[in-house]
Amino acid sequence: MSVGSMIKWGGYLVSVLVFIFGTILFYNDTKNLLSSLSAAILSALLVLISFIMISWLAQVFTKK
Repeated sequence: MSVGSMIKWGGYLVSVLVFIFGTILFYNDTKNLLSSLSAAILSALLVLISFIMISWLAQVFTKK
């Protein structure tokens, strides 16, 4: 398993956790489910995109 794919799978896990905890935290703050879900989705997507970019960079710079 390459470094890039390990980072990508870690990114999937972290983005799911960010979505779950973000939904809980945003809902506790706003008491509005729809806006809490949309804010949590946006934050999880930002985390996922960051991890995908990092995994791509790791694959590019660790090629032999």
